[in-house]
Amino acid sequence: FASAGLGILMANAAAVTAAFTSTENRGKIFGLIQAYQNWGKILGPVLSTHLTASGFMGLPFLVNGSLNIMATLALFLFVKTPLKEQLKRRATLFGKDWQDETG
Repeated sequence: FASAGLGILMANAAAVTAAFTSTENRGKIFGLIQAYQNWGKILGPVLSTHLTASGFMGLPFLVNGSLNIMATLALFLFVKTPLKEQLKRRATLFGKDWQDETG
């Protein structure tokens, strides 16, 4: 199930990233996302091991859950959605009235 969940997450992350970034910055942002994910894959197990060594086996789960809740709140509070027209234009990618950012 983890692979299916990761597949859904990555598809949504790519779609949101593409919708919220300009064409000039898109590659840079995708690269940063990949770099941060790799750092998390390296540091996550190390930090979890140290948190578990503190004596409470559930501490890594509490820390992870707290960070996820804070990230979700930050998303809802600080991320502004693109203009409705931009979304409509991108949604009709294969339609007759589609244009990219350059015109």
